[in-house]
Amino acid sequence: MIYRNALMFEQALVINRPKGSLVLTGCGHPGIRNILKVVSEKISTNIDWVIGGFHLHRSFKKTISNVVQDFNSLNVQHVAPCHCTGQKAVGIFKENFINKLHDIGTGSNFTI
Repeated sequence: MIYRNALMFEQALVINRPKGSLVLTGCGHPGIRNILKVVSEKISTNIDWVIGGFHLHRSFKKTISNVVQDFNSLNVQHVAPCHCTGQKAVGIFKENFINKLHDIGTGSNFTI
């Protein structure tokens, strides 16, 4: 799936699974909220996993909290934020996705 706004393109891989779709993002430059909105409009299952960069490393706490609310409203069950998400955002996600936040990085292996 390719997301395009006025400034840039962004690609995301969407894997449809019986339990719900997995969304794998790059850096999320146009906004992870925008990417998930487009994905949710185009698929017929819920979004179970979101893995990748959420591009929140320079965001205010209120913005990050709004993104977490959007994830919750989409019924996202598991998150694996990496690289450009930022430590502050990872901390806020960790508080809201207790036991559902997965620490990953380059070379990580895990089974979904």
